[in-house]
Amino acid sequence: MSKRPRSSLESCILFGIRTAVAIALFSIIGCGASHSPIGQDIMWVDDDQYHVPQPPKMRSPNYGWDFSHRTFIYPVDRLTDLPRYFGSNEAQNINALGEVPDSSWYTNRHARKQMTSEELVMGPNTGICPDCEGSWTIIKSKTQGVTPGFNIRDQKGNVYVIKFDPIDHPEMATAAEVISTLFFYAAGYNTPENYIVHFDPNNLVIGEGAKITDDKGKKRQMNEADLKEILARVSHRPDGKIRALASKYLDGKPIGPFSYRSRRKDDPNDIYMHRDRRELRGLKVIASFLNHVDAKGPNTLDMYITEGEKSYVKHYLIDFGATLGSGSTHTHNAATGHEYAFDTYWLAKSFVTLGVLGKPWDRSRTMEHPAIGFFEAETFHPGKWKQSYPNPAFMEMTDRDAYWGARIVMEFTPEEIRKIVEQVQYSDPEVERYIADTLIKRREKIGRYWYSKVNPLDRFRFVDKSVLSFDDMAVVAGLEKTEDAKYRWKLDYIGKEKGTLADYAEITSTRIVFPPNIVEEMKKAILWSGQPDDPSNRVFSVSIETKRADQSKWCKNVYINVYYSPEGKFKVIGVERE
Repeated sequence: MSKRPRSSLESCILFGIRTAVAIALFSIIGCGASHSPIGQDIMWVDDDQYHVPQPPKMRSPNYGWDFSHRTFIYPVDRLTDLPRYFGSNEAQNINALGEVPDSSWYTNRHARKQMTSEELVMGPNTGICPDCEGSWTIIKSKTQGVTPGFNIRDQKGNVYVIKFDPIDHPEMATAAEVISTLFFYAAGYNTPENYIVHFDPNNLVIGEGAKITDDKGKKRQMNEADLKEILARVSHRPDGKIRALASKYLDGKPIGPFSYRSRRKDDPNDIYMHRDRRELRGLKVIASFLNHVDAKGPNTLDMYITEGEKSYVKHYLIDFGATLGSGSTHTHNAATGHEYAFDTYWLAKSFVTLGVLGKPWDRSRTMEHPAIGFFEAETFHPGKWKQSYPNPAFMEMTDRDAYWGARIVMEFTPEEIRKIVEQVQYSDPEVERYIADTLIKRREKIGRYWYSKVNPLDRFRFVDKSVLSFDDMAVVAGLEKTEDAKYRWKLDYIGKEKGTLADYAEITSTRIVFPPNIVEEMKKAILWSGQPDDPSNRVFSVSIETKRADQSKWCKNVYINVYYSPEGKFKVIGVERE
């Protein structure tokens, strides 16, 4: 049931309430990442998998409502959300390091613990792909759209959604879906198992319950003539076999898509507003890498699953056919990724200039090949990339969220990118090379742009009793040279009696050594607090700035909060980025 529109009085009251809340929040909210209890381990698991006895209510995807609400209603409604402007707009589900813990939404994979080549190319797949030599029983048919499809059950009893490439663009959509699946899974998201298969159409058997919708919108039993009509609209190989994508049914009970804005109120485990989850905000950067312009609510799926004695909701990203240069049933065009389907900015600009100036991407070029569609890196701009229409979580993305997403993209080496692209079996080696090269170029642009927004120092750890080591992610990614980087650090006591213990000192390596005299000063500061056993009085802050060879000024600080235990050991307990 649709909601009735607000009256003018209701809107005024709502505005007043939001203003009052904003003033209250402004006085009590500070900035920065949340911290684990001092002295305890960093939280890497967000246990949001408590038993939910009954499955939450089923939601049906509504493409029209999602488009109209996100394009016209949500951007306006967001303008009146004053608490977001006066308070902290940082992600809410991060740990003390600014990282996203494992949960029913996300699992730290390649960016935290490097996956092997075998793990990268396997992705979510268990190896249980459809048996292409045996018969497939069609249990459900789809005839809408340019490319048809159907659901089948193989001889092992497994059920798959079978999708095809557009007849004029063989390999395009199936390759895009598998490539993006492998990247999104390695990045940490839940995805279906997606396989490229080549099957003999003579092995298809129409099941007794397979229905088809005719031109009048009525469902009836599918017959051989219907099957021939469907298969006539897809490309066949010279040997008569058909290439397709087989997407294995997810385990559990489907309960519809999740919202990129709000939490599911009938799921007690779902406690964060979705637009405030870093893995959904930072997803924008990963989506821009793969040109996933269809990153929207209807292309997600919540599954009510049972593991052992508990049941809970697990959240998936699905349907990656509209990535890279593929629009799933058609090709992308030069404007894809540059403007929304209804983009007020470009509409207004074209109106004012009478369209004379054109658009920056009007002359962009891609490799002319039906398996590619339109996919290029020359006009790609990481900070200006747009999906088909506004996404609430993407709109809330901060530079810290973007850095998180960019670091995940940069963890894929050029060799790993090429290895993943190899898996989709392009018939033309030049296509494979072009797709990989384009992804590598987009990756580099992402790193250079988003790493410039914050100080990209990371992986802080003590490698010796008083030696703090870190990685310069721009150097690790090959974007900057080691010899061109300088760092300077200072040490502040942030316990009861705050003060600077060591002013800025310049270093050329990614190791900070606390000299014995500084360690003694730290001990004295703790004793002077009068409560040396209080963990909050044993915390220090290390500030690090960076300067490159082509920079005249030191760039933004990274603050590393350090705990000095009574046993004389140092431990990183938090990281904040300026």
